[in-house]
Amino acid sequence: MKRRIFVILSLAFILDIVGSTHAPRAQSGVRTITPIPIEEMNGERVYNASGVVPLADSRFLFCDNNCNDALFELDLTEDGRKKGPLIRRPHQGLAPDAIDDMESMTLAEEKGRRFIFVASSLYVKKSKDVA
Repeated sequence: MKRRIFVILSLAFILDIVGSTHAPRAQSGVRTITPIPIEEMNGERVYNASGVVPLADSRFLFCDNNCNDALFELDLTEDGRKKGPLIRRPHQGLAPDAIDDMESMTLAEEKGRRFIFVASSLYVKKSKDVA
């Protein structure tokens, strides 16, 4: 419950910063961004892209907070449609249970090398086995 309240308050804060003015009117040459449904399934679940970073024009890498062992690459066509199946990019160098509930990502570049940082949720599930 505390997490939901935090998210709601965070959204309220962001909306307060942005303002509550009416949406700007479309100008000529302005493209509208619309969501792209991912019709593929992650096993029996839909993908839950909780963090995303751009890799190049029309190429993105996202984390799914229901998958703890891989990231997924999404390629788009020039007109913004999904191009081919998602590409699974397994983690390398991590123990199988090293990360749980991936929630956010960022990309950093230094001296021609690219580094992707993924953060897990700060929500900690309490074990029922704890006395």
